[in-house]
Amino acid sequence: MHSSSLACSPHVAFLTAFLNACLIYIYGELRQVSPYTRLCVVLASRISSGLEMMDLDSFLLQRNSVGDLLVWTLVVGRSVAEGRDGIWFRRRIFEVEDAVGKEGKT
Repeated sequence: MHSSSLACSPHVAFLTAFLNACLIYIYGELRQVSPYTRLCVVLASRISSGLEMMDLDSFLLQRNSVGDLLVWTLVVGRSVAEGRDGIWFRRRIFEVEDAVGKEGKT
């Protein structure tokens, strides 16, 4: 079954990114696979490309309870990312932490 409206949903993009980060964590921590294997690098690339398709700022404003999960997802992706993906993760981590920090102060 395919739904074009579901494919464009920010919920699905976030959940997919989170599940890819979970796979990186499972392979790295539980299976003791090197984080720089091709599999982990591809999963990190999928995290960044999936999250790029959604507006993270408005997503965080609507769902303030997922801020910590989003930061964790970004940190796990950054731990194995290469090249410009690594730079993208670093920028987004700072932006999301800033947004999450502002929510906690209001």
